[in-house]
Amino acid sequence: MIIKFNLKVSARKRNY
Repeated sequence: MIIKFNLKVSARKRNY
């Protein structure tokens, strides 16, 4: 779902 994808993107942005 888009929500799951958004969560992954958010985690990657936080990692950066």
